[in-house]
Amino acid sequence: MAVELKGAKAFRYRIVLSTLLGQTIRITSIREQDSNPGIRDYEVDFLKLISEVTSGAQIDINKDGTSILYKPGIVNGGNFQHTCNNGRSLGYYVVPLLLILPFGKGSTTVTLNGITNGNDDLSIDLIRSTTIPLIQKFGIEEDMLNVKVIKRGAPPVGDGEVLINSSIIKQLNPINLTEQGLVRSIRGVAYSTKTSPQMSNRMGEASKGVLSQYLQDVYITTDHWKGKEAGTSPGYGVILTASTTNGNIISTELFGEAGNVPEDIGQKVACGLLREIETGGCI
Repeated sequence: MAVELKGAKAFRYRIVLSTLLGQTIRITSIREQDSNPGIRDYEVDFLKLISEVTSGAQIDINKDGTSILYKPGIVNGGNFQHTCNNGRSLGYYVVPLLLILPFGKGSTTVTLNGITNGNDDLSIDLIRSTTIPLIQKFGIEEDMLNVKVIKRGAPPVGDGEVLINSSIIKQLNPINLTEQGLVRSIRGVAYSTKTSPQMSNRMGEASKGVLSQYLQDVYITTDHWKGKEAGTSPGYGVILTASTTNGNIISTELFGEAGNVPEDIGQKVACGLLREIETGGCI
């Protein structure tokens, strides 16, 4: 018997929980009152990806896309390749996979192609620097679950490539994250693709100029990609992470839109990190 759910809210995580629990779900009233009702193309693509990495999944979408029936399959492991819809960045697809793949029956390797960095979803860089370390707190070793950027891909064309490797996880350790701790260091990456290397240099210097007023241990590297590994579209942005005395990581990022001045990007993302630190919390 299917669990009945309504609306498009938390769509991916409903699918994730359904898969982990082996529970069939029916989601109805998906953007029913919207001017463009129904499931989006990138959500259909996400369901397709989940069906590819699992065995026996059944998906039924009604004619107008406002209702779906999802009967989960089993993650058996293996090697998979999927080109993602450019309506969302690869982070939209990667995070749910990180929650599903470790609980399969075998090791899994997934290659995803698409947009690696953007402002709508977590970038692959932020997932590597923040999400993966958080998952590791549950007792998962670094070599058991990792994400690697093979090619960067900026919007709108993308053409980036990401590799996910996941081993079998037998158990999770309990964690207790209640104290944020004091910020002891800030690290960052200012990256650019298909543009002048000066773009990343200028963003990095601008970010450091803001953050150095509050902390001495600030180090921001530049990462310039060119050639085939840089994807098809030009782009640039900054990822910042603050590490605390309790081992927690606070992060923020910003991808440059058309016409943005590099210095503005660098200053804005630095101020965003300061606001995150002020807000507090371990996650």
